[in-house]
Amino acid sequence: MFDGPLPYTEGWKRVFFEGTIRLLGGVEGVEIQLMEAERLRPTPEGANNLGVALYRKGREDECMAQFALASRRLPGYRDALLNQRLEGRSKLITTHPIRSHASRNQY
Repeated sequence: MFDGPLPYTEGWKRVFFEGTIRLLGGVEGVEIQLMEAERLRPTPEGANNLGVALYRKGREDECMAQFALASRRLPGYRDALLNQRLEGRSKLITTHPIRSHASRNQY
């Protein structure tokens, strides 16, 4: 994968967005892209979305473990916290990467 200007691979963004878009569209087998995103760069949003994909496959224990992992990576992460509590309901998908550094107006 190509490296971008930050210490994160640009390939992570591509795989994360591809998996997330497919997840939003209800495509089967998206856990493969989301597992690849997690391999490239373990993130709270990646773990959360992987948890949603696993939930849709009926893999309850594994999905709850991903939501808990996302919460440990970013305490207070709303999507992951709610996904752990929303039993029998649709789970929240994080559509964009969580900002990991200051934006221009914060320098």
